[in-house]
Amino acid sequence: MKNQRAAYFYTFLAIIFWSTVATSFKLALKNWNPEQVLLVASLVSTIILFTITAFQKKTKNLFSQDLNSVKTSFILGLINPFLYYLILFKAYSLLPAQEAQTLNYLWPILVAILSAVFLGHSFRPIDLLSLFTSFTGAAIIATHGNLTDLSFTNSYGVFLALISTLFFSIYWVINLRDQREDLVKLTTNFFFGTIAILVYVLSNSSLPTFEWTSFFASVHIGIFEMSLTFFFWLKALKLTESASTISNLLYLSPFLSFFFLVTILGEKILPSTIVGFLAIIIGIILQNIRKNLKRPSAST
Repeated sequence: MKNQRAAYFYTFLAIIFWSTVATSFKLALKNWNPEQVLLVASLVSTIILFTITAFQKKTKNLFSQDLNSVKTSFILGLINPFLYYLILFKAYSLLPAQEAQTLNYLWPILVAILSAVFLGHSFRPIDLLSLFTSFTGAAIIATHGNLTDLSFTNSYGVFLALISTLFFSIYWVINLRDQREDLVKLTTNFFFGTIAILVYVLSNSSLPTFEWTSFFASVHIGIFEMSLTFFFWLKALKLTESASTISNLLYLSPFLSFFFLVTILGEKILPSTIVGFLAIIIGIILQNIRKNLKRPSAST
């Protein structure tokens, strides 16, 4: 019982922290471009992950990985944090945060599809229903409820949000096959991803000039989206008696996020966003009737 209480404690910390990041995305992007935000956030995240690894005395595991493991982390680092967050931040720069965030919640459905194709997992009739339900929810959000004319307020932003979800799903499927310890592989992935981001910024953009809002928002993303919150989530999974129960609790995070978007950014939450998000969640629940997916952070 004591462990379960601790699991709930870490879960609710994760819920609170993850609910703040959509707001931080928009604040960081006010004065910096997506690659500049990502560079700072990823660097902060990598430093924190290395620190946690050292604190847990797992540095030896980090530096004793074989060549195949290093190659896997190089590929995964290019997918996440590099491509996934670069595309996601661009989507956030074009869309209201409520839309970009909610469309991103399609990842469990895409993971189920990719797992069936590449891992040989079964794809049941109910999965088709969940797929239809969730993508109907995405269409409601993207069209602001105008499904009859399919008129998008920003079609490129919607496209990027959906593509980012695809990249995260690909990352998650590859990650399922990687048997290394979570903290070790995540730290290695982010190390290579940060190098890729730095090369990209130096080649295609410029290093960010200091600006208070964007800097601290980017640091916040690095801490509470990419690293520390994931550590809390792992602690919760290790302590809980029911991973599915605490996984389901994480769907409280977007609703709490709407509160921050309204109070800090002044976004008006559209009814279509709420309806669409509920449709996506119903689809995920249908898809998980017999199989529960544990939801990691956008960094897992």
